[in-house]
Amino acid sequence: MSLPVSLQHVIDEMDMQNDMMHAYISPETGETFMFTDEDDVLSMRIESNGVEEVKKELPDWQQERLPYIEKILKGEEFINLPSQFDIHEYSIMKDFCYTVEGEEVKEDLLRGIDGRGAFRMFKDLILRHGIRDDWFAFKNQALKKIAVRFLEHHEIPYEDDSSSNSRA
Repeated sequence: MSLPVSLQHVIDEMDMQNDMMHAYISPETGETFMFTDEDDVLSMRIESNGVEEVKKELPDWQQERLPYIEKILKGEEFINLPSQFDIHEYSIMKDFCYTVEGEEVKEDLLRGIDGRGAFRMFKDLILRHGIRDDWFAFKNQALKKIAVRFLEHHEIPYEDDSSSNSRA
């Protein structure tokens, strides 16, 4: 990827993150990299044995990841995209509930996200009420705001190619 970055690509990378995958971006090139738990294990081996020693033992596809892992380890070039902890998807879900037409549906959603299993219940309820596409459009817009703030803060040029119905 090159500058300006695709705003939708940044949104998608942010949305793919979880406890085992973290997204990074190069402010200089716009290139993104998804750092996985497996990369974390590799990074520990690199710190202990050096990159050249580790490289000898790896298949080609993993060797291609090493320069990125090394740059991230050294704190060079790549910075973290907003993570799931920066995004607060629960708050986005709750905000969405208040935008839903129909008092019964709104109340059903709000009850569903209160307590254990909120994310699973929410997914079931948006399917049951036929508002899944509305949710993805709302979530994409919320992620877009976070991504734009992040990119502008880091002075990374972007092209707004996002769509409100992404991932629907």
